[in-house]
Amino acid sequence: MLNQSRGEYNPPNLRLALRTCRIANAVWYAQDDNRMRYVVMHNIHEAVDPKRELLIHDCVDGVIITTRDLLDRLPEDLEYRILSEPV
Repeated sequence: MLNQSRGEYNPPNLRLALRTCRIANAVWYAQDDNRMRYVVMHNIHEAVDPKRELLIHDCVDGVIITTRDLLDRLPEDLEYRILSEPV
């Protein structure tokens, strides 16, 4: 069982995926589209393996991508901002 005091219920890979989706959705919304495009694909009632790569659903294109793929879709300054913030 994972130990909550060590942060495994909110591990760095989940925080990074959620932050990346939040910023990518804000960019998408700013382009005059009022719906959410990127969603982290993980059951919120299950523990997250900190070593597992989380997948993101692109609801517009209907494809599954990784956090790294989504970061690559963002402008370089936003990618740097996301990666430079502490996880």
